[in-house]
Order: sequence, then C-alpha cells, then structure tokens
Amino acid sequence: MYNPARGYSFEVPKGTTEEHNETQDGVDVYIGTTPKPSELTVLVVAFKEKKLTIDDLFKASESILKELGFLLSHSKEESLSDDYALAEGG
Repeated sequence: MYNPARGYSFEVPKGTTEEHNETQDGVDVYIGTTPKPSELTVLVVAFKEKKLTIDDLFKASESILKELGFLLSHSKEESLSDDYALAEGG
C-alpha cells in the first residue's frame, strides 16, 4: 500500500489477512493480521497535516487506538528523528 501524495508506503508479509482498508475524511486506515506463527495485528493510520506537532500526532494516535479498542494508554514517548517518534502502549 502506498500513497505518494501523503508520502508513505508499507508492506506486510505474504499471507497477511486484510481486515479493514479504507480512506475516510483524508485518513487512510489499514488493519491486518500477519500469518502464523506471529499473528500480529498491523494497524496503519496515515494522513498528512504539516501543522501538527509530534505531541499532536501522539494525541491523535492515542484517540484512534482507544476508539478501535487497541489501547488503554501510552507512555515513554521517544523522539527517533525529526519525522519519527515511538511510544509504548498498553
């Protein structure tokens, strides 16, 4: 899956089961499950808004994950670069 206008692309392993794939209100959402033995749920939410800060993006992602039932809270935010950051969720 890729979107050159939003500047992203990603791949999942062969055999991944796609459970959800849609674009709504300028946001691309993909949910899938990788094949055995890992059977990991992959969730990708992609949108482009240059005015948002990393903190804004963490708040937006937390809200989306809570709404989808994937997250209760997150912590330990760590900046990896000017464009990427990481947080632990539980």
